[in-house]
Amino acid sequence: MIAGISIFGTVAALTALVCGLEWYLGRYVLKDLFGKRLHLRGKNGKTTEILRFEHLENPGAAGGLLQGREKLLDRLTLACLVLLAMEMMYRVLVRKHKVTMGYGMLLAGGISNFLQRRKKGTVTDYIRFPSLPGLWLPRLVFNLADFFVFLGCILVLFFKKDTE
Repeated sequence: MIAGISIFGTVAALTALVCGLEWYLGRYVLKDLFGKRLHLRGKNGKTTEILRFEHLENPGAAGGLLQGREKLLDRLTLACLVLLAMEMMYRVLVRKHKVTMGYGMLLAGGISNFLQRRKKGTVTDYIRFPSLPGLWLPRLVFNLADFFVFLGCILVLFFKKDTE
């Protein structure tokens, strides 16, 4: 049980870190970077834009999903976060610790976006990768919490094979 408490303490600290960094980036750093672009020069001399800082206030989930349905989005997000915390606690209790860091990152990113949406009504996104493949991926704009969610998913999927 002590392992579970320390893991949830770690998740709380990680969540506070992500929320603090989101606030700091949005307030101080990114306002000076908005509009800046990062290009990569290939061997043929052609440049490709790989990163762009822009400002997007997203009232919905990923890509504006459930925009205009804030109560439903809040309820779904809260339900997912609770289920995720319960799954993480189960993994801790059955001693499958490898996967808990992924769950912790998922929770930290999800809670950060949830709290920002509850406070402001939107989530501030600011990083776009215009050279990603596909039709809709280059149009998505991300924030730091989104990266935590993404990396958490990767870790959970990667380590879940080892624990089963």
